[in-house]
Amino acid sequence: MITQRNTHLIVSARLISDFGAFLNMVALATYVYLLSNSAMSVGIFLASRVGGGIFASLIGTRFYRRWQGRAPLIAFDLLRAALLGLLLIIPASQQAWLLPLIAFGLGLGNSMFAIGLNSQLPRLIAPAQLLKANAWITSASSAAMVGGSLVSGLLVAAFGFETVFALNALTYVLAALLIVPLRFEKNDVSEQPQRGEWFALRQGLRSVPVVAAMLAVTMADTLGSAAHNVGFPIISKLLTPEAASTTLGLALAVWASGKLLGARIASHLKGSENSHLERRFFCGVALMSCGFILMFQQHSLYGLLLFALPAGLGDGLPKSA
Repeated sequence: MITQRNTHLIVSARLISDFGAFLNMVALATYVYLLSNSAMSVGIFLASRVGGGIFASLIGTRFYRRWQGRAPLIAFDLLRAALLGLLLIIPASQQAWLLPLIAFGLGLGNSMFAIGLNSQLPRLIAPAQLLKANAWITSASSAAMVGGSLVSGLLVAAFGFETVFALNALTYVLAALLIVPLRFEKNDVSEQPQRGEWFALRQGLRSVPVVAAMLAVTMADTLGSAAHNVGFPIISKLLTPEAASTTLGLALAVWASGKLLGARIASHLKGSENSHLERRFFCGVALMSCGFILMFQQHSLYGLLLFALPAGLGDGLPKSA
């Protein structure tokens, strides 16, 4: 009964947290571009957000070995809510220097929340239910991408940025409230690696060259993702100057829908021995890259949305391989 209750709370918290993450990804990227009218400012903002996520990936494992349970998860939710609250009390004319710091904090909070929740699943859910719970979490995260991306642009167009920032802060507070009732099993086993994670990674890459190639492609994919994240608000404003946020939200929603579809297709393609996963990974990356290249060659909203779908479809395949 506790497992089922924890599963419902975790899936709901992850759904709301990821919804909030994509809500502010669309709103803030557009806000920065409209505020500065500079692609460089958008690049700095998004680089700061990615930097926060990278920093979280470096410290996440050690952090959650020392501090476990509900408190860190709640703290990172409240941190994200507080950062967005700053945009409601600080005048827009004084926000230019603050936005990269907010972006870094949001990237850090998003990644640390996800790392903390995923790493503690064995203490929250019975082993027999972990696979099913992971499937629900993945589906909730994908649905949040679609919903957050689509709703953000529509809310900005209808009510303005301040309303979206306030609503976004509330989503993180709600996610924190859903974490409070979680019940953790005692962690009796200390998982301290003998030589460290980096040693294990190096050994794994040497023994399986194809994994090294996949990692190299993934790193290049990350660089490309940063570029198209900068390009999204710019092309949205170029195509529809009067409704850039709505266009950005629609494009990301179609992309996220394609990603969800790609993940579902990949789950049905997997055989009992997970054969041909490497080939599927590289094909997915190629499809995603071609989709994004064609997206940014379009001169109409319909063309943009048309190629956003295969870009997301390709993105979903390697993530599930």
